[in-house]
Amino acid sequence: MERQSVIRQILIGGTCGLILASIYVLGGAEPEPVLSAHGIGRLIAGAIGGALVYVAFYRALPGKK
Repeated sequence: MERQSVIRQILIGGTCGLILASIYVLGGAEPEPVLSAHGIGRLIAGAIGGALVYVAFYRALPGKK
């Protein structure tokens, strides 16, 4: 497996986190709209969390040296 740059890891993880957070926000039973401060905060937190989890997971995988 070829190593990815840190920027690419952050972009992939952030995109996955944003998608999962948007599914959670849109599919939730909460009456809070997506474009409110709370909904946007959840989307941003999902993107940051996804990026952190992906980078940590990617670095834990054994790779080519």
